Amino acid sequence: MILSFKVSNFRSISVEIEMSLVAEKTTELCEENTVKIEGYDRSLLKGIGIFGPNGSGKSNVLRAISMLQTIVVYGRRTDRNSKNDLFEDVIPFQFSEETREKPSRFQVEFIADKKRFNYSVELDKYLIYAEKLYVFQNGKRNLIYRTELKEKEKKKYKMFFGNKLSDAQIEALNKVGEWIGGDTFLKTIARENNDQLEFIKPVYEWFKEIITIT
Repeated sequence: MILSFKVSNFRSISVEIEMSLVAEKTTELCEENTVKIEGYDRSLLKGIGIFGPNGSGKSNVLRAISMLQTIVVYGRRTDRNSKNDLFEDVIPFQFSEETREKPSRFQVEFIADKKRFNYSVELDKYLIYAEKLYVFQNGKRNLIYRTELKEKEKKKYKMFFGNKLSDAQIEALNKVGEWIGGDTFLKTIARENNDQLEFIKPVYEWFKEIITIT
């Protein structure tokens, strides 16, 4: 289940905005409108509404969620034979010279496999600049992996791994990191058949099965 979603520099959205399903700490109408789930200690809203005048960017919030799902699940192309570049739809805010040259940023916090995760990615239609995945354990946010673009022309990345991971898990992630290309590290991990990476795959499955925009 989604807990919160943040997006910045995407279409009509310039500065970061957040959509949160975490309920306020109040008892008023709590039972009718909230739900508790395993893996999170706060109540969550069963539904939310996005309000605003025409042209204010309501639709682009939903487009941003759908775009994040596309980035993670499909990557740049739906299959090897496809000529459509899905990253072409990653369009930064156009009414500022500064934002036109910067990547769009997406961040989501959610529950998958009874664990709380935080995932973010920064990219434009050409490159992924940064990607991060965290898991919450005993109330603390722990890094699983972080990638940063090191050499833009060669598409070389720096890799960072959390200190809670085993040596075998880090070794497996390092091997996957050698193959980073046009897709996210998360999607690349999901393609691997390695028992040491199974703990990350529920994250990919969450994107694949849970987020739907109709």
